[in-house]
Amino acid sequence: QQGNLEEAAHCYEEALVISPKNSQVWRALGDTYIAAQEWADAIRALTHTLELKPNVSDAWNVHQVIARLYSQIGDAEQALFHAQRALGLAPENQQEMLQDLVVQIESLRETP
Repeated sequence: QQGNLEEAAHCYEEALVISPKNSQVWRALGDTYIAAQEWADAIRALTHTLELKPNVSDAWNVHQVIARLYSQIGDAEQALFHAQRALGLAPENQQEMLQDLVVQIESLRETP
């Protein structure tokens, strides 16, 4: 499976050479890096997605995923920033889940 993920990531990177402002390709690349457990590369790709289309309808979800990735690598400050951003953008039916995420990340910040 890892070989397929590497091949997929390579194909998306090649597509970005041709179309570097294609936010859908950046998003797919980020999802591929997540599947490969390459957290830093996933953060970079998903952040680029938001830079290109900050008002995309599911920006809240992209922020939520980035928050979880930052949490995974131990960067509670960035995790909290993105979790709060997700909470501010999310539809009402996602608010409780995101509030729980914010509380969870805040508790990580307080742990020495």
